[in-house]
Amino acid sequence: MTSTTTLAPISNLTDVFSTIADSLAPSTQNTYEQQLKLMREHYSRRGWEIYPYSPEGEFMGAQFVAQVLSYLQELQSRGRTVSTLVKTLSALKNDASAPEAIGLLNSKAVNAFMHGVRRNGAGYKPRKAKAFSLQELKVLHASLKKQHSVRATRDRAILALGVATALRSSELTALTLGDLTPMLIADGFLVTVTRSKTDQTGEGRSIPFKSSSNSLLDPVKALKEWLRVLAHFGFSAEVTPNAPLFPNMRGNSITGAFISHPAVTLSEMLRRSVVKAGVCTVSEAQAFSSHSLRTTFITLSSQAGVSERLISEVSGHKNMHTLRGYDRTAVEAFAQTEYLGE
Repeated sequence: MTSTTTLAPISNLTDVFSTIADSLAPSTQNTYEQQLKLMREHYSRRGWEIYPYSPEGEFMGAQFVAQVLSYLQELQSRGRTVSTLVKTLSALKNDASAPEAIGLLNSKAVNAFMHGVRRNGAGYKPRKAKAFSLQELKVLHASLKKQHSVRATRDRAILALGVATALRSSELTALTLGDLTPMLIADGFLVTVTRSKTDQTGEGRSIPFKSSSNSLLDPVKALKEWLRVLAHFGFSAEVTPNAPLFPNMRGNSITGAFISHPAVTLSEMLRRSVVKAGVCTVSEAQAFSSHSLRTTFITLSSQAGVSERLISEVSGHKNMHTLRGYDRTAVEAFAQTEYLGE
């Protein structure tokens, strides 16, 4: 007689998928969700399903791979970067709705395609965000200050704090009022960053910034002005510690919600501001982006003779070569005329 064993059903798969999702920082999860949304829109226009099944309920692996490669080819044809294609694949690999597809995404065909993409893009160098000069910062702060509006006060505080802390746009816009702690030994604040691009486990870190003798550029003064505006609307660390430090706005009205798509939103804000301040033309403003805040801190600190160790304590860089890549004037230090003789 042949005995049979009845396998118990796996009832906690939903919890398993949730734990897998928790392995990613919120900003990474948002990026992956956005990539999948764009893919679904592309597929929908063609009548495709991301995970195709036959009428008999069998997963159509060959069709799945063909659609993925077609979509990646379309992205490349539109001039999307290698990084974007890699993010798209990563988003699919982390999507738990069809586990049988994960192996196919690591197949020889997909790996060969990505190898070809990287070879084609080997000569491509992404445009680096331009750093603000000290004079440009002064003009920009002065322009925002004289506007006397709620939005301009917020934008000035974003500019000041973004440069002072060298935070990425996703980190800056994720700050809450409870993430600010007054310093004990100086007029300044400690900013607690609970999770970042390079801190997937959520260990967190604190970044100090203090008041400057340069009143116009003083990040503490600009932030305190913004905190007074927030308090007027009922937002404070004591009452609403989990409220966003820099909430989304409609006109001059505070919505109370976090800023969505921070890189795009902050880049557009900076470009509008530099044009309005007369710093540059509309076309020239494209050289600035949300990353300009981080780049500005590193560049100006380096020019002022601050050591790489102290700069990296704020920026969070562990690789000094990467850090030097942010200093937009570092290469200029190698200029010399000794070869010409006396």
